[in-house]
Parts: sequence; C-alpha cells; structure tokens
Amino acid sequence: MAFLTTRFTDETLCENMRYRLAHKVPCIYNLMVPIADHHPFHNLYILEMNNTQDKLVGIGVITKKRCPKEQVYENPYYNRYTYKGDLYFPSGELPPGFVKEVEDRLFRGKSHMKRGKSVTQFPDKWLKKEYLEIMDEYIQASRLCSLKT
Repeated sequence: MAFLTTRFTDETLCENMRYRLAHKVPCIYNLMVPIADHHPFHNLYILEMNNTQDKLVGIGVITKKRCPKEQVYENPYYNRYTYKGDLYFPSGELPPGFVKEVEDRLFRGKSHMKRGKSVTQFPDKWLKKEYLEIMDEYIQASRLCSLKT
C-alpha cells in the first residue's frame, strides 16, 4: 500500500471538485507527469493537499492504470495524464486525530511536503501501521455499503 501526495490551490481544487460533481467521478487526478511504475502496489492512496489553506482535503484511492486524457483544468499543462478512482474519503469523514497527525506531517516542519510537482510519495518512515489499518477499515466499510445497494 503506497501513500502519495498531490497538491491543490483553492482554484485548482474548485476546478477538480466541479469536474467530479459534473461527471459523477469520486476522484480524478490529472497530472503533469505520470505516476512512476516502480510502485509495486495495485491501490495507491492519494493524500489531497490544499496548499492555500494547509489542509488535508481527502484521500482518493486509485490504481496505476492511466485513463484517457480528460480536460479537468483550464491550464492544459495540468491535464497531461489522467488517473481515476472509485473510492474517495473526505477528511471530514476520517478520524480527527488521524487528519491532524497527517496534516502536521504534510504542512509543518522542516520536511513538509508542500513543494513538489504532480504526485510525490509520502515517506515510508512516516507511515504508521495505524494509517494502513484506518484505510483498510474505511475501504472494507465502503465495499460493504456498495454491496448493500
């Protein structure tokens, strides 16, 4: 299981959310460079960072499989490689302690993750077993809900 980060401003986040709502897509990430092939995991967890507000917006679950290019952002430079997922967890639905701890890692301290392009890997040394358990729990609950409908 790999945790990656992507960065938004208020403006790009609005563009992304507008697209998701209009096209009924739980999560979509248009990137400037493709996701590296060296990730051995099928599911990738994308930590959505709002750099304008220093907040974790949510966590999307995608696969490494590229989708056909879609026009999400006005700036075509951001629309080079498209990845979609069918699971998304807004930060308001995640445990507050988990969100606070992840936000501290992402936005504060000398090794914060605010800089970078496209997606970057959340350092393995920061990953706690608890993070993996929380995400597994949320994914299992999400799958159970989809089976009931």
